[in-house]
Parts: sequence; structure tokens; C-alpha cells
Amino acid sequence: MAVPTKNHCGSSSLIGKSQAAAKREAAEEELRASAGFAHVFGMLLASGKPAVGHNCMLDLLHAMRAFHGPLPATWDEFQRTTADAFTGGLYDTKHMARQHDAVRPLVECDRS
Repeated sequence: MAVPTKNHCGSSSLIGKSQAAAKREAAEEELRASAGFAHVFGMLLASGKPAVGHNCMLDLLHAMRAFHGPLPATWDEFQRTTADAFTGGLYDTKHMARQHDAVRPLVECDRS
């Protein structure tokens, strides 16, 4: 059986069953791979172990939105939600370095 499709120019063509099956299988594998990271993220949250990243705020926002649920409307709600999710703590080494007086000069750019 052939499956009608459109090529990149917009004209119709036929793809044999084996090609359509290969496309479907590739799409299913992509779905499994992305679901795999959702499983890893869930295991990280369930472990209760500390999570450590470097300059990870944007990554955290994306991960929380994609795998934990909609982002809260306010910063305070986001902090509570994140603290509840990461029961072992969440540490950003860049933020930590900038908070320590002895380390700050080593990590900040000279802005003079």
C-alpha cells in the first residue's frame, strides 16, 4: 500500500509502506527519547538528592515547564514550587561563587 505525501516543493508523491513505516518508527523513537528525559527528571526530583548546576536558571525554567508543569505567575511562587520539587536542594555554582567575597573577584569580569 502506498501513502500519499507532499514533497518539499508542495507536489504530491507516493511513499511505499516501508518508507512510511520507517518514518513512523523514527517519530516513535524520538518520542521515546524525549519521554526518557522526563523519566530522568522525575527520578532526580524523587531522589531527594541535591541538584547542582552552573548558570542553570534558564535550564531550570525550561525543565520545570516541560516536565513539572506550568510555571507559576510570580517569583515567590516559583521559588516555593522549585523548593518543594528539589527537596535535596538546588545549587547554582555561578551564583554561589558571586556571593562569596573571596571568590567574587575571580569570577567576575573586569568592568572598568
